[in-house]
Amino acid sequence: MKKYLIGIVAGLILAAAALFRGGPREVGTLENIHGIPFPTEPDTVVVTERLAHADIYLRELVIGKKLQLQITFSPDNLDQLDVGVRADPFWLSYPRVVLYRKSGDTAPTVPITQTVIIPLGDKIKDSNGSVDLMFFAAYPGSSAREDEGTADATLWYLHQLSARTIPAWPTFAELKDFTRSFITREKPL
Repeated sequence: MKKYLIGIVAGLILAAAALFRGGPREVGTLENIHGIPFPTEPDTVVVTERLAHADIYLRELVIGKKLQLQITFSPDNLDQLDVGVRADPFWLSYPRVVLYRKSGDTAPTVPITQTVIIPLGDKIKDSNGSVDLMFFAAYPGSSAREDEGTADATLWYLHQLSARTIPAWPTFAELKDFTRSFITREKPL
């Protein structure tokens, strides 16, 4: 009985250590939805399509974590720029957070830096241990299609993207979703 109690306490300590660990995380290459990296200029990625994807590599479970993103960008011809982390196996299941919405007739001439925090408790990890980050751009005259092909006139510049995880108490809904996804082994399509 004593061995089981020691095992349970040790397991709880290890789980708590994993739950409350945070810090910087590696960000993969920014690429289009076909997996082709966007062109780069010195210290800048030139984004020329409405959807831009990057992997954020985690070393821990998503439960009890928030993702803090610091993003520096120049919107150029955009009306709006959103970001999201994939929430379920469907490839476009990204709850969006607005980074930029154009006000007035002209875009800012200096880069914009935004910090956003996205709860990870209900997000899904790929088999490589990453979560999928997606940027959603809208420009004047853009359509609702994911891939506009050669008609895509998107242009914005990503100067800096950093990611870190922050410990957070999971909500009951996050615990329930995590348990369900663990039992059913949900994986990205």
